[in-house]
Parts: sequence; structure tokens; C-alpha cells
Amino acid sequence: MKQEVDDQTVMHAAQVVERCFTEKRGPADIMARMPALRMESSAMRAQVSRIAAVVIASHRRLRFALQEERPRHPLERARAYVLVSLAESGHRLPAHARDLPTAEVIQQRLQAMSEDDERFAIRHSIPDWLVPRFREAFAGEADAVLQSLATPAPRTLRVNLLRLGSRDDLIARLAGEGIEAVAAESRHCLQADGQR
Repeated sequence: MKQEVDDQTVMHAAQVVERCFTEKRGPADIMARMPALRMESSAMRAQVSRIAAVVIASHRRLRFALQEERPRHPLERARAYVLVSLAESGHRLPAHARDLPTAEVIQQRLQAMSEDDERFAIRHSIPDWLVPRFREAFAGEADAVLQSLATPAPRTLRVNLLRLGSRDDLIARLAGEGIEAVAAESRHCLQADGQR
């Protein structure tokens, strides 16, 4: 099990998610207009961005997961989405959030559904109209394709050698800020972990 995500990160992520839903903008646009978040470390901003992106991509499944437990206030609802998403990815929930559904409870609720296409759509957080198209295009591989599409890609950075001596210099600099990065295949690039 992964460690617990601190309350400040959860609250920032919930604010980003809530504003993305209400303002119909992406996380980068929202985060650029949040002065309190700009004051945080680059590692925290990166974590908030990744969490928000996963929550937005998983919105349908998270809404289904919370069902009657879903808070009415938009910010509290966004916070619940963030916490359930973190629990799904193996993070430990804080004591005050242990009443939220676990990954096992969500799976049980999905298995209890009688309609296979709806269960498939909710599990992958896609609209109902995409189900027959994915199943037709990918046949027995549709689940694997959608799981792959839902996996955050690693971030690839090209090193500006005019400003930094080498790729290793940038990797060390990022490590000093709490960001794990490794050399990529291309000799002037590196990858930062895209997972939460």
C-alpha cells in the first residue's frame, strides 16, 4: 500500500477538480489561476496535476462509486472523488475518510450490475455510445486497450544543453526538488514518472 497523501495536496487537487467541472477548463488552465498553488513546490504541483487528471478521466466510475454517499457541496464532492481515486490506486486513506468506498466495494457494485455494456462503460469511465465501437474495433482486447489508455504516460522532457551541462545535471536538479526522473532513449531527453 502506498503512503497517505497529505491533506494539503488532497485539498488542492479537489479545488482543481471542482473548478475543472464548473468552469469546463483543463487542470493546467485552472492551476495557472490559483495563486495559493503557485506558492507550493513543483513536486506538489506535479502531484496535484496528475491526481486531477486521473479524477477527471475517471469521473463516471467515481460518480458511480460514491452513489448515495456523494456529498452535495461541489468542493466536498470533488474531495471525495480525489480520495476514492487515491484509494483505488493503492494509497492509504486518512482516518476521516475511511467511510468512503474501497476499490473492493466498487468492484462488488460493478459485478452486481446486470447490464454488461453499462458495467463496461462505468468501469472504464466512457460514454455508453463508445462501448459497441470499442468492442467492434478491438474485440477481446477492448478491456486491455482501455486500461492502457487510462494509464498516465510518462512525461518526457528535452534537456536544453545551452542552459544545463548535461541530461544528468537536470536529473540531479529535479531529484533535489523531489521529482524522480530517468534517462530516456533519446540522448537529450529524460522521463519523469507519470504515475501518482
